[in-house]
Amino acid sequence: MKNKAPTKDEIIHLLRKYKIPFEFWNGQSGKNIDDLVRSIYSGEVTLEAMSDGLIQHVNVAVVTVRFLLDGQWLELREDRQEFPDGTVKCRKFSGSLGEKIRGNETPLKAAKRGLIEELGFPTHIKYRMVSGKIEVTPRRISDWYSGLTDVYHRHHFLCVIPPELYKPEYVELYLNKRIYFKWIPITLPPA
Repeated sequence: MKNKAPTKDEIIHLLRKYKIPFEFWNGQSGKNIDDLVRSIYSGEVTLEAMSDGLIQHVNVAVVTVRFLLDGQWLELREDRQEFPDGTVKCRKFSGSLGEKIRGNETPLKAAKRGLIEELGFPTHIKYRMVSGKIEVTPRRISDWYSGLTDVYHRHHFLCVIPPELYKPEYVELYLNKRIYFKWIPITLPPA
């Protein structure tokens, strides 16, 4: 299913064919069939029917944000997600932020959109962005859609920000959660 976006009925038929229990997706993660359909329509994910299961391919721009403060390199990391019911979720993530790449975007455009949307970077301030490796993860059970298998295609970027973009903490606000980012000191290998 890589050429045109399937209809919601076609997606449901495919999920049933592979015995994916989408009826139970309204769990703790908050994801449901409509979320999957929206992700497919936007081009953020594609489904691939394999002989041994249904694979969800997710393309993500991963941005590592760094800042030099008083001679010490800092790296921005997601600290936690807080939900209105008091639930706190901590994720281990290989960068500062990740943004799904939409069907009409390049990885670089998605990375820049992530900096604007998640960290509130204004568009008129310049920063240095360097493209890095592309990493394809091994198949694994989806964290969001039980029964579905994920493969992530991660496009890595490094962003070094100027002083005018530095804040001691960043908070991204959503309707159903807050995401907190904090700086951690790092040691860079010698050049």
